[in-house]
Amino acid sequence: MQVPGASNEIQNNVANNSAPPPDLASIQQYVMLMNQQQQQQQQQQQQHAAAVALQNQQQQQNAGQNSLAANALLFNALNRSNDPNFAALSGKRDIRS
Repeated sequence: MQVPGASNEIQNNVANNSAPPPDLASIQQYVMLMNQQQQQQQQQQQQHAAAVALQNQQQQQNAGQNSLAANALLFNALNRSNDPNFAALSGKRDIRS
C-alpha cells in the first residue's frame, strides 16, 4: 500500500503492518465498553457529589444543634446567676446575705 507523500520508513511500516483492520463488531464492542466506563464514572461522580452534599447538610445541622445547646447552657447560667445555691457552687458569695 502506498501512502502519498510519506517517507520510505512510513511506507515500509505500512507495508509490514499485517494486522487486518478491525471489523464492525469489534468497533461496536469497543464503543459499548467505552460508554459503560463513562456511565460508571458519571455514576461515581454523582454518588460522590451526593455524599458530599449529605455530609455538608449534616455538618450544618450539627452546627445548629451545637449552637442551640451552647445557647441553652448560657441561658441557664444567666438565670442561675442570682440563685444562692448556684453562687455557692461557683465559689461566689451570695450578694443577698
